[in-house]
Amino acid sequence: MEKWVLVFSGLNVIDRVRELTGNIPPVVDARDLQNNPQKILSLLCESLGVDFSEKMLSWSAGKQETDGIWGKHWYQNVEKPTCFLPYRSKLDVVPKHLLSVVEECNPIYQELYQFRLR
Repeated sequence: MEKWVLVFSGLNVIDRVRELTGNIPPVVDARDLQNNPQKILSLLCESLGVDFSEKMLSWSAGKQETDGIWGKHWYQNVEKPTCFLPYRSKLDVVPKHLLSVVEECNPIYQELYQFRLR
């Protein structure tokens, strides 16, 4: 079987969704969500036609039934928080062999970023 990989830039994705639905899809930036979860979740809910609930802002620690099959791959520190934690800048250095991936992805991120909920 032949495999096809279709790569979209950020705007191609936005344009395709807009073409299919007539709307720009909601784009959430993780930093914005971490720094102001109530505002961003309220905007997301509004854009999706879903009622916002304060219950979205906190949860019990530990594994959740809704974690799905990926939950076992999460690090324990992801299971410890009971709310959104403020964004913390990372000082990680991207390994040289991955710099080309960052360079390829950054323009797509920037394209999507302009449409983020804010």
